[in-house]
Amino acid sequence: MDSGLLSIFIITICIIFIALLSSSEVAFISLNRIRLRHLVEKGDSNAKIAQKIRDEHDKLFSAVILSGNLCTVLATSVGTAFAISILGEDYGIIVATIAMTVLTVVFGELAPKTFAVTNAEKISLAIARPIEIYIKLISPLVFVFNKASNFIIQLFGGEVQPAPQLLTEEEMKAMIKIGE
Repeated sequence: MDSGLLSIFIITICIIFIALLSSSEVAFISLNRIRLRHLVEKGDSNAKIAQKIRDEHDKLFSAVILSGNLCTVLATSVGTAFAISILGEDYGIIVATIAMTVLTVVFGELAPKTFAVTNAEKISLAIARPIEIYIKLISPLVFVFNKASNFIIQLFGGEVQPAPQLLTEEEMKAMIKIGE
């Protein structure tokens, strides 16, 4: 495989991985908690995993941020080197910056996140197991980055606390309706 094809292959894999990560993050966070709880009570094993991922969202966020940034940096570096090899240093850097910004923002972030918001349940349940496995695999790095993040928060006088599990007005109304 020549270097041009290899560069395009690496960039494509990175953009796909960024898209999967960013869509999974939004899908799990956009899940309807009441509906998810109902699926868990019905015995849906993927719903149980999705609930766990949602409840431990800091691990998901860390995995997504760490992996997404790694893929973005890799894709951008490869894209820049590829563009420079074709267009020279002056134009290559400009073209690579524009092209990689469009690729990562549109194909890696915006489109996948928009799709995930409207299909949160389907996506979350479908990818719950692979994401759970991925989070476990990357957990040593996530642990290090979470500790570093918590240290910085505390260094600036902040307090590290789990996010409260608050219900929205819509969820409260739905619970009341279910209870009637």
